[in-house]
Amino acid sequence: MNRSFKKVLLSALIVIIPNVLSAIDDGPRMYWNAPVGTNILQTYYWTVHGNSIAPDTTQNSGNFETDINLAVLGYNRIFDLAGHSMILSGIMTAGDISGTVSKLGKSTVRSSRGLGDLYLQGVVNIFGAPALSAEEFVNYKQETVLSLLVGVTAPTGDYESDRVLNMGTNRWNVRIGLPFVQTLSSEWLFGEISTLEILPSVWFYGDNDNSFGSKIAQDPLYTLEAHLTRNITPMIFVSLDYFVQRVGNSYTDGVQTGVSHTSDSLGATFSYLLNRYMQMQLRYMSTLNPDSEENELDANMFQFNMNFFW
Repeated sequence: MNRSFKKVLLSALIVIIPNVLSAIDDGPRMYWNAPVGTNILQTYYWTVHGNSIAPDTTQNSGNFETDINLAVLGYNRIFDLAGHSMILSGIMTAGDISGTVSKLGKSTVRSSRGLGDLYLQGVVNIFGAPALSAEEFVNYKQETVLSLLVGVTAPTGDYESDRVLNMGTNRWNVRIGLPFVQTLSSEWLFGEISTLEILPSVWFYGDNDNSFGSKIAQDPLYTLEAHLTRNITPMIFVSLDYFVQRVGNSYTDGVQTGVSHTSDSLGATFSYLLNRYMQMQLRYMSTLNPDSEENELDANMFQFNMNFFW
């Protein structure tokens, strides 16, 4: 590869895997285009301290104080689907969740440690990101990109029906979204690129048919994330991140036990391309003005990523 092509490729390969955790945003520059045949392997450490009683942070309680620590391994590959760029992703998580209940004198709740649920996702570009070879990608200028996202979570994680805290959710989940990316900079010049990225999505949940002997059902979760990104140098970009979620009602054996509520978070991302094969990212997010009486998510989240691509 000549120097100009390497520069194009390095600047383009900042795609990261989606977050299997349904109430956390996917992150900035997730859905940029890349050459067909590109592989991305990602490992990251993710931790959250707050009031969630599940790793996907959709089930919250003002009485709980929990710590969730996860290690995530994901693999992506870019394909050509009838001339459109397509990203297929597979993600596995492992870690632990532990906590206390304030109303019981800070009593420790039985913790969970092990594997989380498997997540598989496909993203097909609708327009703006054609399937291109490495040679064709040299002349590609990204402007407006819209894609269709479909993801599935399988109940493969560690789960016991008599535990409040579990790594697995014991249910199937389906996600549908429309990732949108708009380049704001007048020219596609690496080191000076700015983008606005918006992703609306909805999660549909299957039933957990065995939670302390009861069936748990949950209405859909609606999310919207937005990222304003800017390159500081060809190797560094930063992002201002916003995320809002609308959690649906929940039911136990057909009786409503949880009321829908909205939570929003604000954060920032710092990304540094170490070389043409490795990228490091640091992310921090915190919820805004949570209402404990409504059981809104009240949490601080930190994430460290290492991405490898070839």
